Amino acid sequence: MKTFSHAILLSILLNSAVDVWANVFNMPSGQTSLQFVTIGNPGNAPGSVIGEGAVSSTFQMGKYDVTVAQYTQFLNAVAATDTNDLYNPYMGSTPQGCGIEQTGISGSFTYSIIPGHDNLPVNWVSVADAARFVNWLHNGQPVGSQDDSTTEDGAYTMGDYFHVNEMTRNSAAKFFLPTHDQWYKAAYYDPQTAQYYDYATGTNT
Repeated sequence: MKTFSHAILLSILLNSAVDVWANVFNMPSGQTSLQFVTIGNPGNAPGSVIGEGAVSSTFQMGKYDVTVAQYTQFLNAVAATDTNDLYNPYMGSTPQGCGIEQTGISGSFTYSIIPGHDNLPVNWVSVADAARFVNWLHNGQPVGSQDDSTTEDGAYTMGDYFHVNEMTRNSAAKFFLPTHDQWYKAAYYDPQTAQYYDYATGTNT
């Protein structure tokens, strides 16, 4: 059985050599498309408090966390039969849910968004779910069952016994998950002053 945290949010990186893939979603009006920003200043020093955030190269980070609307599009593309439990019931109308509801039976599951939740960050996503989402992006957002052409290979080669500490990004990955240092730098580092803020809002207050 997989374990989940409702606090895990899904952020992704774009391979900087594959700029053509920057806009992979054509979301309806009012919903956030997948966008990337460049995180420069390669070779920056780590933060002084806990020693994190040093990254040796320039990279491109998702401007926003992956949204409910984007993850719902993913579910409707590959989870009519949800072989790998990409949907968690807690995503629904629970107090900690993000607003995705599943209807139907296995083989014909469909997914819808609770009104007003489209642009909220998706939660109740495991690391394995995130890797499969990234594989789907890498493969061009196909529609079909959860197999090597959709979710099980691409940026990451999934296995029956997938564990976080075994996850290795494939060299040809077009999208991939950030390392902790990449995420920390994108969130807290100010390239103008070469300092880290206490909060990801760009302030120490």
